[in-house]
Amino acid sequence: WTNTGAIDNTPCKHIEIRSCLFYDGLVAPAIGNHSTYSEESYVDQKIKIHDCKFIDITGTASAISMQGGFDIDIYNNTFINCTSGVRQCQYSSYPTTVHDNRFISCTTPYPTYASAYVKAYNNMINGTFTA
Repeated sequence: WTNTGAIDNTPCKHIEIRSCLFYDGLVAPAIGNHSTYSEESYVDQKIKIHDCKFIDITGTASAISMQGGFDIDIYNNTFINCTSGVRQCQYSSYPTTVHDNRFISCTTPYPTYASAYVKAYNNMINGTFTA
């Protein structure tokens, strides 16, 4: 793959991922990006991920792994038996909102390797949690 995504400065904008099922993923993430640009015109923008189920997403990455982006909203999802639920890397200086999700038997629900720009609230963590 050459000249795709951030390599050619083409950001994803106004993306909605809704009511999807992701399961048995030995290779994580189920959803993610590689946007590491700091200039707003080149970063992924206005991405909503909601009402999805992530079941048995294992491996070394999170079920959702956002390297960067602007106005990313992750809500009302269910994560069951995932190695890690949601991650936003330190590359981003734009906020990601993680709210109203359910993390059931996830090793590390959220956020891993997170920046200070993750706003997480009203999430339910049930089962085993390892900090």
